[in-house]
Amino acid sequence: MKLSYLINFVLVFCIFLNLSAQNISVKETEEIFTTYPYSDPDPVVKMSKIYPYFYFDGYAVEGVERDWKVVRLENEYVSVWVAPEIGGKVLGAFEKSTGNDYLYFNNVVKFRNVAMRGPWTSGGIEFNFGSIGHSPTTSSPVDYIVRNNKDGSKSCFVGAMDLSSRTNWVVEIRLPAEKAYFETNGNWSNPTVLPTSLYHWSNAAADASDDLRFCYPGTHYIGHNGDAHLFPVNEAGIDISVYGNNNFGGSKSYHVLGKYTDYFGGYWKNRDFGFVHFSEYSEKPGKKIWIWSLSRNGQIWENLLTDTMPGQKQYVEIQSGFLFNQAAGESSSTPFKHVAFEPNTNRSFNEKWFPVKNIGNITNACELGAVNLYVENGQAFFKFAANQQVSRILKVVSDDVVLLEEPINMKPLEVKELQFNISENKEITVYLGDDIIALHHENNYDLSRPLKADKSFNWDSSWGLYTKGKEVARQRDYNNAERFFKLCLQNDSSFIPAYNGLGEMLFRKMEYQLANKWFDKTLAFNTYDPAANFFSGLIAEYEKRYYDALDRFSIASNNMQYGSAATVRIANTYLLKREWGSALKYAKKAIGNNPKNEAARQAYIIALRYNRKFEEALNVIGNQLEVNPLDHFCAFEQFLITNNASDLESFKAIITNEFQHETYLEIATVYFNAGLYADALKILELASVHPIVELWRAWLYNKNGRNDNARMAFALFEKAPVAFVFPFRRETACILKDLSSWASDWKSDYYLGLIYWSKGLNEKAAELFRKCGDKPDYYAFYLTRSNLMSGQAAYNEEHDLRKSLELAPDQWRTYRALSSFYEKKKDFRQSLEWAQIGYDKFPGNYVMAYQLAKEMVINGRYQPALNLLANTTILPHEGASYGRTTYRQACLMAAVESIGKKQLKTARSYVEKSRLWPENIGVGKPYNTDERLEDYLEILCLLKKGAKTKVEELEEKIMAETLKSATFSSSDYLGAMLMKRKGKNEELNSVLNKWKEHPDNQVAQWALAKIEGDNYKAKELLDEMLENYGSLLSPQNNDAAFAVIIETDKLR
Repeated sequence: MKLSYLINFVLVFCIFLNLSAQNISVKETEEIFTTYPYSDPDPVVKMSKIYPYFYFDGYAVEGVERDWKVVRLENEYVSVWVAPEIGGKVLGAFEKSTGNDYLYFNNVVKFRNVAMRGPWTSGGIEFNFGSIGHSPTTSSPVDYIVRNNKDGSKSCFVGAMDLSSRTNWVVEIRLPAEKAYFETNGNWSNPTVLPTSLYHWSNAAADASDDLRFCYPGTHYIGHNGDAHLFPVNEAGIDISVYGNNNFGGSKSYHVLGKYTDYFGGYWKNRDFGFVHFSEYSEKPGKKIWIWSLSRNGQIWENLLTDTMPGQKQYVEIQSGFLFNQAAGESSSTPFKHVAFEPNTNRSFNEKWFPVKNIGNITNACELGAVNLYVENGQAFFKFAANQQVSRILKVVSDDVVLLEEPINMKPLEVKELQFNISENKEITVYLGDDIIALHHENNYDLSRPLKADKSFNWDSSWGLYTKGKEVARQRDYNNAERFFKLCLQNDSSFIPAYNGLGEMLFRKMEYQLANKWFDKTLAFNTYDPAANFFSGLIAEYEKRYYDALDRFSIASNNMQYGSAATVRIANTYLLKREWGSALKYAKKAIGNNPKNEAARQAYIIALRYNRKFEEALNVIGNQLEVNPLDHFCAFEQFLITNNASDLESFKAIITNEFQHETYLEIATVYFNAGLYADALKILELASVHPIVELWRAWLYNKNGRNDNARMAFALFEKAPVAFVFPFRRETACILKDLSSWASDWKSDYYLGLIYWSKGLNEKAAELFRKCGDKPDYYAFYLTRSNLMSGQAAYNEEHDLRKSLELAPDQWRTYRALSSFYEKKKDFRQSLEWAQIGYDKFPGNYVMAYQLAKEMVINGRYQPALNLLANTTILPHEGASYGRTTYRQACLMAAVESIGKKQLKTARSYVEKSRLWPENIGVGKPYNTDERLEDYLEILCLLKKGAKTKVEELEEKIMAETLKSATFSSSDYLGAMLMKRKGKNEELNSVLNKWKEHPDNQVAQWALAKIEGDNYKAKELLDEMLENYGSLLSPQNNDAAFAVIIETDKLR
């Protein structure tokens, strides 16, 4: 009996364990989604801060069914879908008992032109690292691996290298077994020797609904420009924390701040359901809300980004970031400046995302769940929704008096409700165990951080110019950073910080000798300056002046900012010197200073291997792969040590990103920079065929004495097509220069020119491009050379554009380039002709359709342009208005032409048409529209009919809107003209005084000259603008109404 009982017990226990195990799962599946794919990658280089990434120009109007790889993590409470082929994003997250997606799940994959490279799709959570915007990897495959963790949780790791900065990011999407939340655990590492822009935001989405309340604790919000405004009730008295109350103005970016809290969330009142994001304030102080405008201007994106169907609607974005705002350039003049991601540092975060239901609102949240605490008519109401098993003492305290204390035992998603009497204005604190989970105070968590800058600061001072240089450098605008540092030194030649700033910019440009002069000037002032020692040490290392390098790095290593990075360089210098023991000593010291320093870990593992400390190396590798199984360097080093086929396969299996050859090349650079050329060759012998890989192989074979292999690899390099080959590394430039004597065609010069251009060495790049002559047989080369050299003396741009056409008459970009070239040259007949030829050849291409419509308007063919636009569907990029601008110009110019011909009925029909917003051309109507020009043209029509009352009404409307105008627009001229005509001098002077505040605005100064009767100055300004823009109807002219106003002015 006892044995039978024991057996039964064991069986039951095993069944229980099995059932428990089945409560959580991770599956890799193929899921079918209606997909609107992207296509047509651009092979033409347009140098930008995200080079070497290229752009996509093709977006589908019709959807197709397509399989996508999906990783599904699921436990008893929540389900999470991850898409490794779409940037590694979370597709959506679901609360299982209700079936609700608490993070927006898009039923379709509808790519639209929103991200830095173009393609972007809404929903779930995307992970943005690098520079402001939706990151270059957001819609393409990334590396990923699925793991069953020892604690029973399941994880999907996703990650990639940001090629532009050569930094690495990885995010673990982890689902615990018995909890109603999932985690996103991120790590971003800068293993390079240079600082880059510090920008990371987790961009999640939720259903947009009028009853959605954003539960964001804060007192203010700031915009991208850093300007601060009140929150949640704004200056107009509107509670903007409620989605439906944002039915004014344009799209909204609310970066909320002002309270010290670890959470934000949202709650749908009608569904009694919500969501919470939790992360420590010290890791992620940034809390952002993004809302498409509730006018048609924003709501047009509902259909652009999803298919409207039951349950599918517009979305909002809920974002968390490392900094308070996603800082645009203007933010530099506020307290909310840009920040550098320093060399050999890393940033990590832990986030929890969980559903909430049946508590009515969210007033507080913690790691254990969400709280709704409020007081009404002398009664306090408390609701707590747990996201995990909670067994603690709940205590409620008011003014040091314990009002309630009781043990609670809650399951995930269970709600605890309490109600108790409380005097008005009494403070309440709720404890769960020792932790405060809710406060009801007058100023809960309020902060006193300054939100506005001192306006008296002189930005033209030495410190101001230096700060401008640092700010634009932190936005990856290194050419302007160099310019500001030089201006600073012109202002004050002894401003020592600018020496280092300028030196760093020259270092980035690979102008090492020039850079070193500035660092030496700093060291002549202060021999212990850490930055000057660090960068001059790097130059010495590159120039193989090893003892100079060790000297400089040693001094820099005693500084907190550069300490770990400089110690890594000491270790690397000893690797170059083949002094393995010293390399190991300093690598160990570097990793001791910063255990998360990726470059230190790499040097340490290499040094251990070369010191034959294999077990210790494998231990370090194993520990790192436990933390980050997508660490490709560690996975490769494991194979080098074990020489095990399974380790090799494991290494290869986790490289699933879009640019897999770049992963191999980046590992090779670690060995290259340590002088370990045999190791570099081993990794590249595993890489797939690619021109730059073959170039490196040629150089490495040569260094390893395998000359025949070197020549064969170089021949493959020269033979390979150049399409979408965009080299960018300093190390590749060294190899190209070293093998320049081997070159038998133009490709080496082209590739080296691209690297020079990407580093800001435009003249050197142009010299190499000129050297290529007409030898290239690839059309995109000529368009690329046009982008670099347009406007340079003695450069025949027309020749290059026609050469590209000759080589590729089947490529639409050649026709657009020719049309744009002739427009710029003011040969409008030819610009129209080439647009027409291009459109006829590519009738389904909306880019060419728009180009033709624009050129038709410039050439006075207004009705044909309108006909074309009526039959064109433009899929716009975010914020694009060019389709509507050209449509409006066509209508208004046709109206002006008709008025001139005294065809007033026709003119009024065109005016009415200009007030419309046809959505097929990619723009919806905003809440506020400036129709002063339409109104003025209507006045001209009505004057002929003697409709005095309507004329006066429209005149008053134009003048009133001009007085309210916050920023200058050419339409202000119409209001000023009416004020002058009616003798409203006081109002007129207030308008003119505003114009005088904009001396650099040529349109404002033209308007001022016209009102003041200085026709000579007005003509001079107009001629200058025509010279700059070619046609004032070109979208390059930011004031789209000005060309129409010029023609309208002639009717008077």
